[in-house]
Amino acid sequence: MTKNLFRNFHYVATVILALALIPAFRAAQIPLKFTWKSYFVTFWWSLGFQSMMAAVVLYAIGFASEFRKKLTSRVGHRENPLKEILAIFVPSTYLFVMFVLVFSYNDVIASFRFNGSADVALNQVDSWILGGLTVSSLARGIPLPMSKVMEVIYFLLFSQIGACLILLALRSGRKTAMLFISAIATSYYLSLITFYFVPATGPYYLSVLNHDGNYIGIGQRAFTQTLEAMRNHRVPQIVGTDYFIALPCLHVTQPLIALWFVRQWRRVMVVLAAYCLILFPSIVLLEQHYVIDLIGGVAVAIIAIAMVGKD
Repeated sequence: MTKNLFRNFHYVATVILALALIPAFRAAQIPLKFTWKSYFVTFWWSLGFQSMMAAVVLYAIGFASEFRKKLTSRVGHRENPLKEILAIFVPSTYLFVMFVLVFSYNDVIASFRFNGSADVALNQVDSWILGGLTVSSLARGIPLPMSKVMEVIYFLLFSQIGACLILLALRSGRKTAMLFISAIATSYYLSLITFYFVPATGPYYLSVLNHDGNYIGIGQRAFTQTLEAMRNHRVPQIVGTDYFIALPCLHVTQPLIALWFVRQWRRVMVVLAAYCLILFPSIVLLEQHYVIDLIGGVAVAIIAIAMVGKD
């Protein structure tokens, strides 16, 4: 029974958070308004297309001979295309619902709990880990062209997760794809719980560096302004795609979960592992997360995988 409780934690959390959404918004005095058009365009159109392209690339690398045969043969009739579509669509829909809930409670928790003190504390922890240095001191002097490259690397994560979902759905079935998304959802819900107790947003909040030359820098400045407004009791008037949570770093958690679920496909796993080697330093040098956040991201990945069980 305990095993099933942990395994189904994300389902229980989804139901509870959905039912409590209106009371939570009223308590935080946040209007029940969402940027639905932006959600659908970003998630279903933009990210969906990017994920399909990434899935093709991973498929061509991981299953090269099979890919070549498909290129040289005529397109055959698929036995059950509806089953394959549902194998992708059902986990994707659940992921979409989870994201909307996370964006919502991200704002609710920040409106009640954020005051900047947790960022000061995590920055001090980083200073101890790094022997007196901080993420901001490491990021100082990074040229703009390099930061733009790191920004691309940073955002590639989302299409990677989508690509893994597609491959798992088509090659291993809906059950495995759903387990993968369950682990992702579990990690996000664990991050919400952590954010309540450690409401930190990232090194950029304390930084004096100027990152306005790239998209992430613009976002960081907007996040800082939104959080400062919340500290002055001015809540957002619409729930967008703001994500303030520093600890744990889910940009570490999610690729590690993906690595676990594609571990039977060696070439795919090698490609994703190589991506992690350039992703993790990019996260730090863009001042998105503290070093301790990355350590927390590893821990949450292990916990989430253990909770949902084996595929």
